[in-house]
Amino acid sequence: MNQFYINLFDYGDFLGIHSDGGNNIGIAINITKNWLPTFGGITHIIDQYLNIVDSLTPTFGQMFLFDSKENNIPHFVSTVSTERSGKRMSIIARFD
Repeated sequence: MNQFYINLFDYGDFLGIHSDGGNNIGIAINITKNWLPTFGGITHIIDQYLNIVDSLTPTFGQMFLFDSKENNIPHFVSTVSTERSGKRMSIIARFD
């Protein structure tokens, strides 16, 4: 494991379009409970034309696996639009 951290998104936070480049495997585990799609903070997978092809609402315990060795998967996280006390959080780990 070469990286391990917690992502925290608060009201107004977002993550612009990017690809998790490099020669590694990435794992994201959602640790936010009771998150609704209306709160924002949705991970959107896009194609080369910037069309959204999949949307992933954070669900507690849900895990995403990104293989940056084989795939270039552009994605972004929409703006968090709620000021609720619980934040959108996920555990991120990257392996060479």
